[in-house]
Amino acid sequence: GTTILGHINSQWKLLQAAQIIPVFRANDAELDAEWARLGNSLDSRIINEQPGAGMFSSVQAAARWTSWKSEITHFLVTLGDQPQISSAVLGSLVQFASDSTATIVQPQTNGPPKHPVIFPPQIFYSLRSSSASTLRDFLEEQQSKRRFMDCEDASLEVDLDTAEDYANARQRFDSDSMRLA
Repeated sequence: GTTILGHINSQWKLLQAAQIIPVFRANDAELDAEWARLGNSLDSRIINEQPGAGMFSSVQAAARWTSWKSEITHFLVTLGDQPQISSAVLGSLVQFASDSTATIVQPQTNGPPKHPVIFPPQIFYSLRSSSASTLRDFLEEQQSKRRFMDCEDASLEVDLDTAEDYANARQRFDSDSMRLA
């Protein structure tokens, strides 16, 4: 009933996020128009001038943004290619992180940690000047400051990078509960 951006925006509004600020590539009129259609100001988005440098450049652009609310206690980096993660899973992750004021929190299922990633402010802001090549490298450097929430939700293991991925996910997940069909 909406776009992926609209769905993710709605999820975080329902979860009462203090700020919902997406990172867009520069000069993307379609994304800008959709963000505005959803009732958001174009001042409430971050532009990544170097999207070709990969996802980590978007995360660093977010960390460098100067308009974050000062009362934010955690920063959550969620991926636009994972709209199938349920609000219940996201809410559980936020609750789990609320007890971790100085650690990075990630869900973990069937092996390696997954997204979304929740950062305390001091670690999030350190991304600004990190020399790590990728977010994974940065997280490995912070290994002693990480906690993992065990979660047996298969939706955490799916990325929707292509139209085919999206079609496969729609077949795989029940639209009401987002659990394996």
